[in-house]
Amino acid sequence: AQPHEPIVRVAECVLRSLPFRRRRCMDHVMDPAQPEEDRRRGAAGACERRAPAAATLDWYASNGFDQIPQSGTHSVTIPGTIDAWCRLLDDHGRKGIDAVLQPAIRYAEKGYVIHDRVAFDWADSVDLLKADEHSARIFLKSGAPLTTGDVHVQPELAATLRNIAARGRAGFYEGAAADDMVGRLRALGGLHTLEDFGATSGDYVEPISVDYRGHRIFQMPPN
Repeated sequence: AQPHEPIVRVAECVLRSLPFRRRRCMDHVMDPAQPEEDRRRGAAGACERRAPAAATLDWYASNGFDQIPQSGTHSVTIPGTIDAWCRLLDDHGRKGIDAVLQPAIRYAEKGYVIHDRVAFDWADSVDLLKADEHSARIFLKSGAPLTTGDVHVQPELAATLRNIAARGRAGFYEGAAADDMVGRLRALGGLHTLEDFGATSGDYVEPISVDYRGHRIFQMPPN
């Protein structure tokens, strides 16, 4: 496998098991060991976090916002991760998204064990999860967080991942998945549209780097 194929697999498994971090987007940096011409294309900064087109400064100001909330519909950008994975694999991978997502689909269908670090963060996020009926249904057990050793199963996520595996990025940014996300966000007062989802496309950018104790450390630039 190409170096970025395991990265995509691990990234999906991490996002699947950390519900309280789902609102965060993972930047994707290509292996610095890749040839220089590939490395210059940098990160599949293809993981963009763009706000809905209607979310302008004027809109926020006229609606009484002086900062972006930490949670809630107005803190939600258009997810760029699926686009990043598909593009990175199309441009540089030897396997397609259908093959790469299989481990995550298996974990979502069969379940995965909650480890102690995840259980700690899960408990710390219980109030946030309780605030939304769907989050509470999926990520809490009788209103309580899962604990170390529990097995968590996510059949709905497995179905979504299977759709992405079959249809690529269209399985997420178009059709039932997009309809569901946009419908829920707008019901909560969000500005998101199907056009925002359909237009999602990231950019390759030049990574920033620094020497640290004999190693060259690469990271995404501010974006």
